Amino acid sequence: PIVLSADDYLESVLGRVMDYDWHLETLPVVDSEGKLVGEVHRTVLRDLAAEAFAPRVRASARQSTAV
Repeated sequence: PIVLSADDYLESVLGRVMDYDWHLETLPVVDSEGKLVGEVHRTVLRDLAAEAFAPRVRASARQSTAV
């Protein structure tokens, strides 16, 4: 149901994956010709998302608690 392109941005991938509630274990990655070039495990996406968005969450929390 979900096929990733090697050129996809993390935010667009996460949006599509979240529609499936993370039920997929691995996601195929294809090149511009549609040939399989690899796969990404959902834990890798989860870790990348945590790393990418953690600075935003921390900054937002600091701003909301600032007096």
